[in-house]
Amino acid sequence: MVRLFRHYIPKSLLVLAVLEVIILLLALILSVSLRLGLDNEILSELTFPQLAVFCFVILGTMISMGLYRRDAHNSKFDIVVRVVLAFTLATGFMILLFYIWPALFLGRGIMAIALACGFVGVVFVRLFLFDYFDAAFSHKRVIIIGTGKRAMCIEDVCKLTTLRSFEVVGYWSLKDESSMIDTRHILNVDSIKLLDLVKSKDVVEIIVAVDDRRKSLPINELLDCKMSGVEVIDLVTFLEKQTGKINVHEINPSGLIFADGYSHTVLKPVSKRLVDIVISVIILLVSLPVMMMAALAIWIESGCKGSVFYSQIRVGAGGRKFSIYKFRSMIIDAEKNGAQYAEEKDSRITKIGHFIRKSRIDELPQLINVLRGEMSFVGPRPERPEFVEQLKKKIPYYNLRHSLKPGITGWAQICYPYGANDEDSMQKLQFDLYYMKNYSIFLDLSVIFQTVSVILWRKGSR
Repeated sequence: MVRLFRHYIPKSLLVLAVLEVIILLLALILSVSLRLGLDNEILSELTFPQLAVFCFVILGTMISMGLYRRDAHNSKFDIVVRVVLAFTLATGFMILLFYIWPALFLGRGIMAIALACGFVGVVFVRLFLFDYFDAAFSHKRVIIIGTGKRAMCIEDVCKLTTLRSFEVVGYWSLKDESSMIDTRHILNVDSIKLLDLVKSKDVVEIIVAVDDRRKSLPINELLDCKMSGVEVIDLVTFLEKQTGKINVHEINPSGLIFADGYSHTVLKPVSKRLVDIVISVIILLVSLPVMMMAALAIWIESGCKGSVFYSQIRVGAGGRKFSIYKFRSMIIDAEKNGAQYAEEKDSRITKIGHFIRKSRIDELPQLINVLRGEMSFVGPRPERPEFVEQLKKKIPYYNLRHSLKPGITGWAQICYPYGANDEDSMQKLQFDLYYMKNYSIFLDLSVIFQTVSVILWRKGSR
């Protein structure tokens, strides 16, 4: 894993992104050469803004199509479809940019050839080279200290994670610790020191995952390894790197207090607020025709009666309550019997409601909440007071999610599907804690781009 602006990114994805940027640069240079010749003076006329726009607009649309997700399970057909959509969307964006800023214009012929060459290069890398990159950068050899319940968490990660940045050499068993690990994976350490084993197995990282650190933890041997340049981390940090969430069952209050992150400098809220305002204004202006059509469709379906909007009390930053605005997607008086989660095939949802919920059009009025300062564009989803009271009694650290402004979208929303029970709420809290710990503008932009993929592939809504 590489930590970029506090966010953990698999090395294989980072290398893939760099390679694809190089492919796009070469595609653009090749297209100029084919169209205008190999004259150095002609090639020198390609400006940095032109190169940057071509590469990073395509890179951005590929991110928005879910092509850089760490949990991707895409077939070859799905990959090609997503790349086609990414290049199509990028073409539209670039045409718009050329209209706004004519100095960026590349020429129709050059752009067509560059897009074609770039598409072929990206598809080739995705279909034939990505597995090689994934294998080449997932060989960080690790040893696990412990064989109990906590060590089993790593077994679960091995089964669930497709992009692994590690290879488990084995488990170091401690005295007086019950074992839940297959004996075939437990190392024979009767006559060898931990440091000697680490050197003989080319291990670069040790993960401490013992159930009780007060019992026979090999402190001196771990110190020897640390002083020899071997990275030693605890289970919580390992899980954070690999899963993009913080396991609430493995942390304690002191771990949260002394952990790095969770920082709030003066610039962070100012920059976040500025991004919120700019993005909200742009989306409001662009989506205004869609919002007007949605409002008209809701009104007609309801027999030209009732409000097209729906307001609901939610819990925001600091536990303060506020009214959240949405387009109404359910029948009038849908909650006359009290608050309840939306269910699969919920009979209260109207025909138009199904569409606007799946496409997230129902969320657009929340941009008003963002402009009013009650919400942010990215953050934990705000919950209803009735559910908050229940969940904070059942889930440890649940109230911590109210340390930030809630968001229209968020890290939990792009990483986990729609939740309608306590287990789902706990899983989403773990992603929210990761976001709170590692917040940066970079992470916000990553969430915004990936939200497009969630909307297009209809994930996480009911």
